Amino acid sequence: GVQTCALPILNKDAFVHPATARNGDFDVNLPPKKTVTSVLSKAGTVEYYCRYHPNMKAVLKITP
Repeated sequence: GVQTCALPILNKDAFVHPATARNGDFDVNLPPKKTVTSVLSKAGTVEYYCRYHPNMKAVLKITP
């Protein structure tokens, strides 16, 4: 079967920020001072960023 990974993303800011994967794997709004969990189901490298602040970005490396 397909293995999944729960990815918690924490927003430490006082404002909402979206976390958007460039490949479309996820697109979630992160409420202020909260953690949102997204579920990923494939290995690989995923670049993501904040649509409001494109300079806020990161890369996930997901291994099986």
